[in-house]
Amino acid sequence: MPCKNPARRFPTVHARDHARSRATPTPSAEEFDAHLTLLIYPVALGIWSRARGAKLRERVLSLPVMVGILLSLVWRQIPSVTVLKQMLTREPLLWVEPTTVSQQAISQRLNTLPAALFAQLFAELIPSLRARAAQRPAFHAELLAALAPAYQRVWILDSSRLEAVFKKSKAVRATDGTVLGGTLVTVLDLGSHLPVQVWVDPSATVNDRKSLPKLQACTPSGTIVVLDRGFSTFASFDALTEAGSAVVGRWTANWTYEVVETLSSSATHLDQLVRLGRFRSSPCQHPVRRIGRLDQKQWHWWVTTEPDPERISAEQVIALFTQRWRIEDAFLQCKRLLHLSYLWGSTANAIALQVWTTVLLYAMLVDLCGELGQALAVSAERISVELTFRSLYHYARACQQGETRGLIAWLSDPAQGDLGLVKRHRARLARRQGQNRCA
Repeated sequence: MPCKNPARRFPTVHARDHARSRATPTPSAEEFDAHLTLLIYPVALGIWSRARGAKLRERVLSLPVMVGILLSLVWRQIPSVTVLKQMLTREPLLWVEPTTVSQQAISQRLNTLPAALFAQLFAELIPSLRARAAQRPAFHAELLAALAPAYQRVWILDSSRLEAVFKKSKAVRATDGTVLGGTLVTVLDLGSHLPVQVWVDPSATVNDRKSLPKLQACTPSGTIVVLDRGFSTFASFDALTEAGSAVVGRWTANWTYEVVETLSSSATHLDQLVRLGRFRSSPCQHPVRRIGRLDQKQWHWWVTTEPDPERISAEQVIALFTQRWRIEDAFLQCKRLLHLSYLWGSTANAIALQVWTTVLLYAMLVDLCGELGQALAVSAERISVELTFRSLYHYARACQQGETRGLIAWLSDPAQGDLGLVKRHRARLARRQGQNRCA
């Protein structure tokens, strides 16, 4: 929601996002539970065994138990820790058998169980999900095939501010005004739609550019990195270029530049090789391309560090930047669909645990969408993450009524077409994609 008072530092918190859900938890879909257990539980158990060591006592709320109940809390839309405690007493949650614990014990564990263990769980699980995705047709296969063999992958980087926290802890209660939960920085792989790198910062005012050194350290050669303006710096352009990668982003109007060569031009487009920072003390060391296109009597500008139009054409640069909105969709699904807009706790550790759990479940849903796209013989990007998630409820109800088929077989049945899992073609979007289609 736009900020009505320009003097305020942060925009007004949306009331619906900040409200506690009071919905009834969804029923469990046994096959989806089994899929989560097969992929996640062994990894969590191995991490906990290494972290706990032989001399420390076993805890009731160990890492595997906390991962199981927190994943259940997110995917089954359990409205609160109180309801979670009640359910844990009466029924199994994923691989966790019914256990009697207090609400206070769960709350304390949210504040004390190191979030770094959840980050390690994500880091060890993502390679297996990417390997599974590599066995299926890639998302945006036509675009990625046109970029090969010069570039093997496309990564999209962006950040999102977390919503306001409820002032429960003493440290937060003493702070005036709205307190946001921090900043989520994510790198999304375009070929699989999986988050491949995630960083959680407790500060909501951290400069986006502080995450660039971490990005440069983990970016392999042959990667195209799509950046928003907030991440664009001359130093990052040079570092990624020297590492054998390329940057695609929006041109910033206040950059000073000197034209080296005009590669192509017409009344509606311009592709120039330029040097950035002509009047700066630290200019960009490598030339970049400035690409413009006239659309409805207005010029739009992009930049790429790839100087050779044979490796990345101007049309491909525009098409790649258009895909940047995929990461905005991911943030939207995490916040609205998986309820990351409502934060359980107010401490930095509890917020980080919720973020890692939510991102982990989102990655599992993307993996499910990839399988479903293959079963329906449609491009994976046309499968709706939101409606696939909501269809788990219908599958669980069908199993209660005697359905014996697997989840993918049931969802891909033409009789389930009313669930709307495949996105409909939109004429306006189709025209835009036609304009941006790679040569």
